[in-house]
Amino acid sequence: MTNSEVKEHAEQAYLHLTYNVLYATIQKIAHSIGSKEAFEVYRQIESTKNTPVHIVQNYL
Repeated sequence: MTNSEVKEHAEQAYLHLTYNVLYATIQKIAHSIGSKEAFEVYRQIESTKNTPVHIVQNYL
């Protein structure tokens, strides 16, 4: 392999790894936000009004 081919393969591997880490992180956050255990906490925070959770809850 030439140096440019090695560089291209390394860049592709790095990008693939980075995208997978980002995807896994976003998935974990999405599952955590939507958990049943957190629902009651969101309800209690929502009752205080003027919070980001209250704003998000209005869109759900």
